[in-house]
Amino acid sequence: MSANGVLPSRVEQLKSRELLVEERMHLRQKEYVNIQSFHFFLATWNVNGQSPSATESLEPWLTACTPETPTFYVIGFQELDLDKRAYVIETSLREQEWQRTLEAALRKKAAYKLVRVIRLVGMMLLVYVLEKHAGHVKNVAAAHVGTGIMGWMGNKGGVGIRLEFHGSELCFVSAHFAAHTEEVERRNEDFRNICERMVFNQLQFPKRIKDHDIIMWLGDFNYRIFQLSRPEVQQLISEDRLADLVLYDQLQREMSQQKVFHGFREGRIRFRPTYKYDVGTDRWDSSEKSRVPSWCDRILWKAKDGEEVRQVVYGSAMELRLSDHKPVIGIFDVGVKVVDKSRQKKVYENVLKEIDREENLFIPQATIDCNDFDLGELTFVQQVTRTLTVANNGQVPVVFEFIAKPHSTSYCQEWLKITPQRSFLSQGDVCYVELQVYVDKRTVAGLTSGATTLDDILVLHLDGGKDFFITLHGQYRPSCFGIPLETLAAMPTAVRAPPPAITEQTLISFDNSPTTPSTTFLPVDPHRTPAHIPVEVWMMLRHLYAVSSDIPDLFLQPGPPDEVEKIRDHLDGRLPLPLPGSGHSVAEALLLYFDSLPDPLVPYRLYHECLDAGANWYGPCRGLIDLID
Repeated sequence: MSANGVLPSRVEQLKSRELLVEERMHLRQKEYVNIQSFHFFLATWNVNGQSPSATESLEPWLTACTPETPTFYVIGFQELDLDKRAYVIETSLREQEWQRTLEAALRKKAAYKLVRVIRLVGMMLLVYVLEKHAGHVKNVAAAHVGTGIMGWMGNKGGVGIRLEFHGSELCFVSAHFAAHTEEVERRNEDFRNICERMVFNQLQFPKRIKDHDIIMWLGDFNYRIFQLSRPEVQQLISEDRLADLVLYDQLQREMSQQKVFHGFREGRIRFRPTYKYDVGTDRWDSSEKSRVPSWCDRILWKAKDGEEVRQVVYGSAMELRLSDHKPVIGIFDVGVKVVDKSRQKKVYENVLKEIDREENLFIPQATIDCNDFDLGELTFVQQVTRTLTVANNGQVPVVFEFIAKPHSTSYCQEWLKITPQRSFLSQGDVCYVELQVYVDKRTVAGLTSGATTLDDILVLHLDGGKDFFITLHGQYRPSCFGIPLETLAAMPTAVRAPPPAITEQTLISFDNSPTTPSTTFLPVDPHRTPAHIPVEVWMMLRHLYAVSSDIPDLFLQPGPPDEVEKIRDHLDGRLPLPLPGSGHSVAEALLLYFDSLPDPLVPYRLYHECLDAGANWYGPCRGLIDLID
């Protein structure tokens, strides 16, 4: 019976019955499933923004190294397109060029069908299956996660494709992690972010990477050789002492310490480092940076207990010289669960008889551990997570989901993310639902103005059962982020009161010294004319001009999140310069402020003038700035 006293409809009863049958069949699958081996070909290549070569065949990479015809080809690319327009334009000429070239090479091997392709900026993943096996592929889904600039842009991150082949669920992820030898922890964080944020939502029950029988990662993970000089590395390579060189590989060290790819396996490395070469040669990097050779490009896998994965080949295609990376190949024999139809039918009939005896005795039941969550005090770009435990304490499987309240189109507020929003629980199972509260550019303006609050009521619905009502409440701590430029410029005091050590209500001086930031304080005049720009914006610009103007890749490389938060708090209190953190963090904070404005920095009425100014930019841009002023 539902929460309003109405018996479940016949459709709902049949749906619950189907789920129960599916669960019982899964528990007894060993009675009707055989393990059959299939050939999987995985490959990854960072192509450095190059188009396919008309003179360099892909056969040494894709077809010549395996006499057996693979059932699947899984191909990952990185830096497919280095054009800045790839960040905003959905289609890419490079994508089409490489896909045509791949398919032309595969046709020489056998007849293959494209299962799915997904691209995020320069990362692309393609999955092909032999046409004769295409009918056994189902429930295909794709997802992508950006971890680059500001932690979200697609210059770094991962793209994933999941599918079911016969009775096995497989997930393939192609990734490109942060560069530079010293950025080991950032690479580890890229891996964790992709695992946490990649969700295949196109399915009836969304799945994460970890929810699959077999998981395979490939890509430019950017882990380097460390603690050895370049001459020492080249000496070991020339003596073919790769086993000794692997001991200095960052990825294997991090895996051995269980900091990344926990539970994954990698084949023995018997090929030369794949990065970095002079383009068009097999010669190590001769540029001014003279990078140490490293195994940046890798293939790893993980299988659930009982699943069979055996790596046959792990190598690289040294013959291809198009890029500064060499392609990497991994060939696997994968044990897939294949159903015996006649045995399955007998088990199915037995399961139906069992359920017929039970279905009138049970209804869906569940418990939750909390129905009231205090979120505390939050401010801009601050995340708070609460966990709701949903337990199936009944005798039948339960489907639960968060549903919209009456007269509402969404099941939760914009500042809230619920994972999973819908799920399935077997008997005795427990699901931990993450309630992630995060104030970002979409929601900060409403919270700042008071149009919205950090309060919500969630409705958790059991399919065929009752509803639970869960309240969330918190307090928003105002920040300069989200306040319009004009409003912030007119504010005589800081958004938040300065610490007790500063007793006089003060403002930072707009001193014009070209060398160092001013730390002079001025008394507040409540009748003063508003400044042309807010104090907080001036502080960031002054810091960048005085301290960070010579930093390379400013505005292109993100800063650590904790530094951005410290800068936010510093600005909100209008504390003395300099700002805390690196120049990259200050630059990111400036971009975040502009991005959080309720209205765009460039007014809508000036969009066409901005576009017209693209060809001859200096003079028109000065005119536009005068118009804005």
